[in-house]
Amino acid sequence: MQITSSAKAQEARHRWEIAWPLILLSVVALANNIDWNSLYSLAGTVQHQFHLSDTQLAMIENSPVLLSAIFGVLIAAYADRSHRLRIVAFGMLVWAGLTGLRGLANSFVPLLVLCALSGIGYGSFAAPSTSLLCDLYSPQVRSQVLGFQGAAQYLGSFLGFLLPGLLLLILDWRLIFVAVAAFALIFFVPLLRLREPARGALEGYAHQPEESWWINNWQGVSSLFRTEGGRVAVFGLGIQALSIGAIGSFLAIFLTRYFVLPPSAADDVVALVVFIIVFGAAGGGILAGSLRKRVGVGSYAVVAGAATFALGLLFTLAVVLYAFLGLLWFTMLTVVCGVLLGITLAPLSALVGDKTSPAHRSLAYAVQLFVATLFQACGGIGLGIISDRLHSLQGAYVLFSIVLIAVGIWMILRFRAIQDETGKESQA
Repeated sequence: MQITSSAKAQEARHRWEIAWPLILLSVVALANNIDWNSLYSLAGTVQHQFHLSDTQLAMIENSPVLLSAIFGVLIAAYADRSHRLRIVAFGMLVWAGLTGLRGLANSFVPLLVLCALSGIGYGSFAAPSTSLLCDLYSPQVRSQVLGFQGAAQYLGSFLGFLLPGLLLLILDWRLIFVAVAAFALIFFVPLLRLREPARGALEGYAHQPEESWWINNWQGVSSLFRTEGGRVAVFGLGIQALSIGAIGSFLAIFLTRYFVLPPSAADDVVALVVFIIVFGAAGGGILAGSLRKRVGVGSYAVVAGAATFALGLLFTLAVVLYAFLGLLWFTMLTVVCGVLLGITLAPLSALVGDKTSPAHRSLAYAVQLFVATLFQACGGIGLGIISDRLHSLQGAYVLFSIVLIAVGIWMILRFRAIQDETGKESQA
């Protein structure tokens, strides 16, 4: 009996040791997105406090996005030859510290500098942490693992919008930034105590003699674009980001314009869609991982493509038939669209892990995220331009949905090419 209890305790401890890195990195991802989105949530308060113009506010909100995308690629290139956990931990220390210092800003320029520099810290997390998870967990469960982390990111986005508004009832906005930073810093020491995994050990990767820095980085970038799987992963996630940019930027405006909803109620609907993406991300990871075991790596393209196709189709129906559907059914359809949007994340992230070498996987993920950032910006800006030209937000959304349908079909049709490509890579 005693032996049995001891064995069970050891098994439970072993399972916890396996799960702990995923839990910790996912919680840090959640804290990262809470920090990032708290700036958007407090934007109105900050604008009123410093009497900022809309242009100045846009600079404050978007400067971290720009620097995160640029420095994320440079940091990832360094991470592929360095200790990734330290980069993640000290990067978090940087962005959390800068977030806390926002409370000391007394004018536009200091606040802009602090927000912009925090983007460098943000850029140190996404690609290296995803690369770490690929080396900590086997390819067979990679999609589920990345789906779990993706769900944590979207939950952080939701909480980043929700919590600051609630905390404003009892705290000054400056103290809210300090509280967000303090929450993140709790995980600094646990991150440093994690074990850095060997690159590609679970995939039988044999360490090769290091080549020049430029050659290594060029191989990391080109590997994404010279394979079918890499192209689907990069442009597929770009379309997902395009969807987030377009839907996130104008869905509330669509609700106020076509359903005459108060802005606060329209924002609540958008928050619900963001929240529901959490379940889509987790579900997409489980579904894609299950199909990969039965069908192969090409199933990632099928899951992401089918979700993108269905997203475009349902959103077209919702926008075209909004008057017939009414607010309730329109909201339900957009919530389903949120689930479909989340489903695309894990398989496209896992596809990068499967199609790139462990030697430059951080850089590959950074490039994927850089392209996604550009697409997200284009989604919001492009939809606004088309809407102005057509004098119809409804028409702009229909054109946008047609693009989603076409890209979804393209991803599904890449299934056989990815399967054949993977088979040749395995033989080699």
